[in-house]
Order: sequence, then C-alpha cells, then structure tokens
Amino acid sequence: MPKQNEKPGSKRPPDRARRRSLFVVVSYDIPDDKRRTRVMKTLKDYGAHVQYSVFECDLKPHDLKHMRERLKWLIDEKRDNVRFYRLC
Repeated sequence: MPKQNEKPGSKRPPDRARRRSLFVVVSYDIPDDKRRTRVMKTLKDYGAHVQYSVFECDLKPHDLKHMRERLKWLIDEKRDNVRFYRLC
C-alpha cells in the first residue's frame, strides 16, 4: 500500500539500512606469513590497502558481516590481532 505522499504504482526507495554504508578501517597484526597473506587477499575484496597492515573499506552492513565471517576462518584468535574501527 503506498504511503500518503506517494503516487500509486511508484517504487519506494530501499530501506535506509540497505542504502547506508559504513566506513571501516581494518588493522591487523598477524605473525604468520601464510595467514597474514590470506587475510590481506581477503580484505582486498572489500577495500583499499592503504598501509602495510591497514585497509579502508566503505561497506554495507551485510558486507561488513560477511567480511568478518570470512576473516574468522582465517585467523588464529590466540596469536592474531584484527581490529575493526567504524568511522563516521
């Protein structure tokens, strides 16, 4: 059912959450070369490699969730340190 100010048959814009993007800085400290390379290659799918172990990513909320899930399988939680900083 159209909202009060909408014309019948007009398409409504997508939900705000779907349109909204998040700027996320991802920083990592991984001592193992093989794991570090895998993390770096994965992060290249989501953002720009701006420093040796830092990526800047402009992501939709579902992309951030997907990226974190992929990284969870690559890192050793006891030895590796991966941090996500959301910026406005």
